[in-house]
Amino acid sequence: APSLTYAPVGRSPGMETTTDTRRDEMMSKLKEGKKYLRLRDPQKAFEEFKEALRIAQILGDPIEAKKAARGLGASCHRQRKFREAIKYHSMVLSISEREKENTGDTEAYGAIADCYTELGDL
Repeated sequence: APSLTYAPVGRSPGMETTTDTRRDEMMSKLKEGKKYLRLRDPQKAFEEFKEALRIAQILGDPIEAKKAARGLGASCHRQRKFREAIKYHSMVLSISEREKENTGDTEAYGAIADCYTELGDL
């Protein structure tokens, strides 16, 4: 019947689940973090990416967690918090290794090298 709609078991059509709400919030935080980086406000960007990472971890979403970690690293780098930036860029690499998904690894290695250069350790 063409007028019928289907919903997953236990869910009414149009009913938003907590997971959907959290995913939307996470995506919004990632977008806001990027906006604040563009506006040269790395502290606000850090706060947005930190919350996005927290939500991604709750949802078990490693791809979005990598994006948040990458943003956290960039935010720290721009605040000259190089050791903290290295921690977040290394998190990107750890997630990649665990998930066997290498997107963003080249950038993470480059960012880590930049941090060590700034610290005078390279």
